[in-house]
Amino acid sequence: MLSRLLLCPVTLLLPFFLWAPSIEGAATPAFGPPLLCHPFELDGATSLPFGKGPFDADPDLARSRVLPLAISLLAASDDTTVHMETVRRLVVTLGGDPHSSGDRRTALRPVIEALSERHQRAVSEMASHPLDARARRAVALTGLDLAYACGAAADFGATMRDDRETAALATTAVALCPDDGAVHLFAAMLAMSQARTEQMYRHLDSALVRAVDEDGMLCRNICGTLGRNLNLKTRKALVARVGQRVEHA
Repeated sequence: MLSRLLLCPVTLLLPFFLWAPSIEGAATPAFGPPLLCHPFELDGATSLPFGKGPFDADPDLARSRVLPLAISLLAASDDTTVHMETVRRLVVTLGGDPHSSGDRRTALRPVIEALSERHQRAVSEMASHPLDARARRAVALTGLDLAYACGAAADFGATMRDDRETAALATTAVALCPDDGAVHLFAAMLAMSQARTEQMYRHLDSALVRAVDEDGMLCRNICGTLGRNLNLKTRKALVARVGQRVEHA
């Protein structure tokens, strides 16, 4: 199993920090843990205030405002990529504070609790309206939010949930939104973070199938996240790698 990377305050200032996942076929070490170190392109959509680097949290945003603002942004958006980037920024902003680096579990516990409560409410709503597309979508996105936060926190050295429980949330999100390429991208990134190689390639394959526009946001985000970790810069190269894995499976 892949050892989690505990990022120290010095590392937070080094977005070029190298990290090599235990994924067979990764030619050289690449950028760090996928759930933390790769900002998503949002094409102008709104997320938490942040700088250009992966750890450039806004110093002018009061810590007491971070979680409520993130929750309001998540509630207002149906865009999977906005959800992923907002949760990534949320975990980095609160878990990456140098003053809390020794106890990130305490710093991030309110995040996990709030996201868990949102997910449970969505699950209850879907139980009452199992055929409602919006209710199903809400369960998928709130589960993805919770799974992303747990996965990113674990990569920060603050394990909040068992990996199997987190993976199950991602599986449910994929089952509820099978045509959403960004959901498959998240599932692949989480699988890489947890060193589940076969599942990573399977979800990556599903994401690439839906990223037909090489200039589109989904394709750019695939190349900018898993592409970096696999040291593959283009969709063509990623498709070839996935093809090799499928052929030898």
